[in-house]
Formats: sequence, C-alpha cells, structure tokens
Amino acid sequence: MLQLIRDVNGTNQFYCKEFYSLEIAFLLDDFTDCEFTDFMKNVYREGRVYEILSLQMQQFMDDLRSPKERKIIRKAMVEKIEKANAIIRQDLANNPTVVNLAKEVGMNQTILQKGFRRMHKMTVNEYVRKPRLKKAKELLEESDLNITEICERIGMNSCNYFSKLFRKKHGLSPKTYQRTYKSASADISEG
Repeated sequence: MLQLIRDVNGTNQFYCKEFYSLEIAFLLDDFTDCEFTDFMKNVYREGRVYEILSLQMQQFMDDLRSPKERKIIRKAMVEKIEKANAIIRQDLANNPTVVNLAKEVGMNQTILQKGFRRMHKMTVNEYVRKPRLKKAKELLEESDLNITEICERIGMNSCNYFSKLFRKKHGLSPKTYQRTYKSASADISEG
C-alpha cells in the first residue's frame, strides 16, 4: 500500500476486482444523488471522493486477506444476509445461533454480524428477538396461552429472560400486559 501512495507518477495500477463494500456503494449513491448546487456540490462531492478513496484503500488491504479473514462486507454478500433473514423469520421457534446461521448461509460469522449491524442497525441476536417479541405480544393479546406456552411457541428457552426482554420493551411483565389487554378489550366490548 505504501508503494501505491508514494507512486506520484501513477505507474502502479490500483483497482478492485471484487464488488464494492457496502459503505462505498452507499457513498457512490450519495455522490450521484447530491442535491447541493454549484460550490457546495463541488465541496460535498470532493469530501465524498476522499471517503471513497479511503474506503477503497481499506478494501484493497482487506482483499489481500483470505476470503474467510475479510472484515469488510461486500455488496454481493447482501444476498447471503437476506437468506439469513429468511431463515430467522421462517420459524420463530427455531433458535439459530450466529455460528449455525453463518454456516448455513456460507459466511464468516464476523461478517454476518457486521452485515446485520450495517443493514438492520442491530446484531443478529437482536434481530432474532424482535419478531419473537412481536409474536409473543400477539399471542398475549389473542390467545389464552400461558407464558410457558408462549415461550415455547416463540423459541425462547427461559421464561425469566423472556419476561425481562418483554418488560424492557413494553414496560410491563407479560402476565400484567396480558391481563391489562384482556381487561381493556372486555371493557370495550361491553361498552
């Protein structure tokens, strides 16, 4: 890399054989969709060019590693992350670990985690919990299942952990939420 930077005459080629990283792809979109005009547009785009160049150098260095050791997520890997999304959503009762999920979609677990953080602003585990808590809320509202049965249906092994997560998200324990919801529903139907 140092030889490339010192190459003031431009005799060494610098290019990428792979897909752009997600960060570069987003910056390129941002670069072309710039809404500034005149001077501000030029300054904005110049800043983006430096960001893209910096990320391209990082990707160049990352490409020198073996595919399993790469840390930068490529745009091409989005399909694998989407496949992981489908696996997670397919069966809430199935409790895929990050390691198993990464193996199933053919990715390094570090890159899978990075991709989830980048695409969904959360970890894989947080992403798994989100639809489970949503489904649990629906079951609390629409069924007479007890907490243990709900935990089984959404694939959570620990009712205490489920209660802790539910309370953190909704401000009430699952039992209290279920009683309150059923009571409010009964009052509405009677009135």
